[in-house]
Amino acid sequence: DKYYSVYFDFNKSIPIENSTAALDVILTYLRKNPSASIDILGYADQVGKSEYNEKLSNARANNVKTILEKAGIASSRLNVVANGADTSIQKDSEEARRLARRVTFRVR
Repeated sequence: DKYYSVYFDFNKSIPIENSTAALDVILTYLRKNPSASIDILGYADQVGKSEYNEKLSNARANNVKTILEKAGIASSRLNVVANGADTSIQKDSEEARRLARRVTFRVR
């Protein structure tokens, strides 16, 4: 029902400091539901070439996967999906681009 996102600075694949709350919620959910698995959906903003944004979105999702694995979640429960640039946002708005640089989660 709810969306939780982990956000990133421009051109970075390490989550920003205040994104830890979303990770905590996902970790708690996965620990309480040991049969659940998730898709980790990586996104970039529209700045740059599509090939680069694909790689960046993949790096972001993989870094979040690593964080969850280090917290004790089995790799087999975590599926990385690189979505490249989020084209649903306005390219010319800094605020929209900031919100596009994210990883979201989908329970499977």
